[in-house]
This record gives sequence, structure tokens and C-alpha cells, in this order.
Amino acid sequence: MNVSKRSRAFRILFLTVKWLKVGSNREQAAMTRVVVGYGRTGRSVARFFEERALPFWVADDHLDPEAKTGLDTFQYCEGCSTLAELSPASGHTWIVSPGIPLTHPVFERALNQGVQLINDLHLFAREVSGLLVGVTGSNGKSTVVAMVDHIAKAHQIRSIAAGNIGLPVLETLDQSLELTVIELSSYQLELDPVIDFHVGALVNLMPDHLDRYPSVDAYYKTKEKLLRASDKVVCFDAWRAERTEQALHAQAQDWLWVGQARDGDNHSVGTQKGVEVIDAGQVYRFIHGDGEGEIQKRGVWLCRHNSSNAASAMGVALCLGLPFESSLAALQSFTGLAHRCEVVQTEDGVTWVNDSKATNVGAAVSAIRSFGDGAPLILIAGGQAKQEDYGVLAGTLAGINSVKGVLLYGEAAALISEQLGATCHQEIVKDLPNAITSARALSADGDVVLFSPACSSFDQFQDFEARGNAFRQCVLELVA
Repeated sequence: MNVSKRSRAFRILFLTVKWLKVGSNREQAAMTRVVVGYGRTGRSVARFFEERALPFWVADDHLDPEAKTGLDTFQYCEGCSTLAELSPASGHTWIVSPGIPLTHPVFERALNQGVQLINDLHLFAREVSGLLVGVTGSNGKSTVVAMVDHIAKAHQIRSIAAGNIGLPVLETLDQSLELTVIELSSYQLELDPVIDFHVGALVNLMPDHLDRYPSVDAYYKTKEKLLRASDKVVCFDAWRAERTEQALHAQAQDWLWVGQARDGDNHSVGTQKGVEVIDAGQVYRFIHGDGEGEIQKRGVWLCRHNSSNAASAMGVALCLGLPFESSLAALQSFTGLAHRCEVVQTEDGVTWVNDSKATNVGAAVSAIRSFGDGAPLILIAGGQAKQEDYGVLAGTLAGINSVKGVLLYGEAAALISEQLGATCHQEIVKDLPNAITSARALSADGDVVLFSPACSSFDQFQDFEARGNAFRQCVLELVA
């Protein structure tokens, strides 16, 4: 894309935000700093303190020998302990990693003693310059973040995707960025955000993480904190409008709705400022005002829900002052993310799809609908249950004539099997490799084997990425 197409509106926004932030950093008071949790985020916090010559302590209940050895290399690390061994005191600051639930008993003691609880976003907010976009939702947020970053780079904007997508935000501070696009999980929003986002995008909301939250409403309210921290809001699904407006308490903010219509129904779900995507057979049509364009259904665009993800990303781009036409053109070259409806192999007419990121029922349902009523579908699902209603999954499968069979594995296999009932042919197997072997035996020319677990991975794998990598490796070895 020619440099001349870089948006003047974006440049004005960037320079304005940068000017406002000059001189805003304050000297940190001398206090005890505790990094609570030493996973990916905790390690980035430790490096942040080390680089600034600020003493810190590390608390983690599962520090492995390699991690302890790594801590020894830090000049300013004063030591490490378990969470139970911490001695909270007034004036202390604890930087809590997202994997540690705030319901842990140590935090009640800490708050009673006057400890300040923050997270890496609070540290990031003190030093970041440039525009910030926050993206949250139950499913699709990583893809939307990657799409926004892709669009920005196509306009030659110095942009990066960070946060829950994999790169800790603190590791972006030395890169002289104009735009940081941050994926935010509900865990990262539990401590009220202190960042001023230029754009906040709520991709969708559906029940999830009910093993961590007392109710669906509590989970939704945590997600909605992003909206109150954003100058402009992009929201997908117009039926969420009333709830989202209530979350904002009628604050004066710019809104941009995005929506989806099907079967050529030319009725926008959103407002006149919004982006509409229409399923028009072999293509998706995108409409904004008088502008219109289309994307062919191939590659990553075979997955129907990526069209709605694209509509959300386009909405963010518009809020950043980027032109509709050039932003849509940029998405033509978007190739997707690993473990999200990723086509691993097509062999003997069978297409193998890795959707390991589908850690809840809603994500799996979206993937199934993307491939349903097309080629015969074999679903592999299972893992560790998250207190969800798998009856929703059963209802989806029952309504799709092309489902050939369901192969279940892991802790949740029996539970899912019971709720599926007689909706389709099903089989419980020992583990993922056995599920893949059974899928190959069941498959024929023209079939799609979809690995969309609808569960977390922690019964047999470290995370969804390890699970997806295992699926990919098994498939490639099996069909080689």
C-alpha cells in the first residue's frame, strides 16, 4: 500500500495522544513490590522491574527449578515464596498475574492490610505512548486483534498485537509504537482498567469461565469494564445493545455497531455508522455507508464467524480514522491464526481442521456452523469441562444434517456424551491420538474432520496451543 494512503486522521489522533502523555509519568514511591504468579505475564513484570533497577519479590505456588534458576540472574529480585508465605503490609504493591484468581484467600488478607493490588496493565499505562485499542469478548478476540494489527500495518502504521494473544504488554514499551492493539481476557479486567483506550471493542458475549465466576452476569460485567475505559466503542451483535448501554451508564461516547445479515437480506443490524457483513453465497459483502466490498470464501474465510470478526476489525479501523476501502483491501491478505479453524491437512479428500482454541461451547458451535450443512462433518471434542451446558452443543448438532459422527475424549467425554444423547453417532475414546485414529477410520472422500473441543485443555495438555500442536502433529504423522 502506498504511503500516501496512510490516514491523516490516524496521524492526528496519534500526535494528540502522544502530546497529552508527555511528562505524565510519576516517580514510583519506594515500596515493596511483589510479583504474584510467575507465568508469562509475571516474568514480563519481573523484567520490567529489573530493567528499572526496582527491587521486587516473586510469589508463586508452582515455581519449577528452571524458573528459580532464572530468578537468580536478576540483580533486583529479593527472593521468592509461595502465596501462603507472603506477609502483606500497608504500603506494599502486589502485581497480580491473570492466572491467579482474586478469590484466593491471600488477597483478602492483603486488602485488609492495605496492600495495593494491580496488574501489568497498570504498569504499562504509566509509560505507554501512542494510541491503544482494547479488544475483549468470549470468542474471536485474538482474531480481531490480529486483523486490526494487520490492517494498521497495511497502512504503514507502527503497530503491534499484544496482551492475551501472547505478547505481554510490558514487552512492547521499547518499540516506539504508534498503535498497540491489546487482547484482554476477563481475568485481565478483574482489576479495574486504568488505561484510556481510544477504542474498546466487545466482540461478543456468551457464557464462559463459570469455573472462575459465580454467575454468567458476573462474567459479563467483568468484560464490560473495558467499555467504560474507552473513548469509542465497537460492539458486535445488536441484541447486546441494551445491556451494553446499561454498562456504560449513558456516558457520552462514540458508538459503532457491527452486524451480520444472511441470504441477501440487505438490512443493516447496526446504525448508519456501522459495518454490515452479508453472506452472499461464494463471497461476504461488507457495507459501510456508501462503501461496499467483498471477500471470497476461501482459506481462513471458509469459517463463517471470521466474517463477523472482520466486521468488528473494520469497525475499529474506522474509529482509528482509517478508510473503509483500504482496510477491507488489507484483510484480503489476512491468513488467520493457528489453532482457530486452521486447516492442517487435506489428504485423500479429507480436510482436517484444528480449532483447539475453542475452549467453550460457544466457540465450538460457531465452528460447527461454519462447516455444517456442507461436507459430511466428523467432530472431535472433549477435555476438561467448564461448567457449561453441553445441551447447546447437542441442539446445534441435531440441527445439522451433515454431521457424520462425534468422537469424545478426556474428562468431559462422559458428560458430553450424556447430554448429546441420541442426536448423532458418537464414540468415547481414550485420548486425542485415539480420536484422530477413529476419525480417519470413519472418514471418506469429501469429509471434514473438525477438532473443536468445547472444553479447556488442562486434563491432558498444558494449554490450548499444546493441544493444537499435538493434533497437528498426530494428523500429519497419520496421513503422511
